[in-house]
Amino acid sequence: MVIHIMNIKSINLNLLVILEALLIERNVSCAAEKVFLSQPAVSHALNKLREIFKDKLLVKSGHNMQLTAFAASIQKELHLTLIQLTNLVNKNEAFDIATAEREFHIGTVSSTTAEFIPPLINYLASINSKTKIFITQLDYGQPIDELLRTSKVELVITASNKNFPQINYEKLLTDKYVCLTSMKHPIVCQPKNLKNYLHYPHVSVENTKELSITQRALNKLNIHRNVQLVLEHYLSLPLILPHTELIATISSRLATRFLQHEQLALWKCPIQLPKIDYYLAWHKNSEYNSGNQWLRKFFIKQAFNK
Repeated sequence: MVIHIMNIKSINLNLLVILEALLIERNVSCAAEKVFLSQPAVSHALNKLREIFKDKLLVKSGHNMQLTAFAASIQKELHLTLIQLTNLVNKNEAFDIATAEREFHIGTVSSTTAEFIPPLINYLASINSKTKIFITQLDYGQPIDELLRTSKVELVITASNKNFPQINYEKLLTDKYVCLTSMKHPIVCQPKNLKNYLHYPHVSVENTKELSITQRALNKLNIHRNVQLVLEHYLSLPLILPHTELIATISSRLATRFLQHEQLALWKCPIQLPKIDYYLAWHKNSEYNSGNQWLRKFFIKQAFNK
């Protein structure tokens, strides 16, 4: 143990930041720009890192550089270590969203984008915050553990709480299914029963890898619709439904937002479908990150007030 402590004492931890930039960029000049240092300084740091790790780390391959097997094996662990160190340093640091110049990378499915992101944007605008929001659109059923582990996103709002060991979940709210059609759709003036529901064509929102939550629920009930249109995202529905006889079976909260388009009608789904639970998810490495904590509290408060 003493040997490990002595080794750590002899290392400038800033070298690890430079190492990550080198492993990502695989180019000394690009890595230097990324960490705001001169090219000679990064070249010197690379030589020091080679001494520390007793490995070349990057080797020339034509005009480019390639990672050695050892460098490739430590890249993910290095990234997580730097996140943990950052969280440790910032653990007791107050986060002020009004003065922070920060970026938040959030993963959402299209229904949660419409529900949770506009209030966040409006709040940031109301306090003149310079915080910038980046949204990554996720597919339903898409595994989120890798996205959170590699920090491609730092928070996910989803309708799935698959049991990933390193992911924390917080239930935000529960919703139900309703039907949405054109105001001129024949069914608006007809009984909203199963026979009429199945008589007309439907639009389903799903991706090529996995059926939508709605379709999976209907399959379990052995109910087969005539799905005439398949979309990858919900947000184009208000533009399509008013001009067709399609029926969309979607979450009540999303349908209510779409009702701002006067050409749409909302009605009770004639099938008893399971409710939809929406969850907030984040990696355990971000548990004590002050910015991540602020964002989680914002969404939880927003859900509580709905």
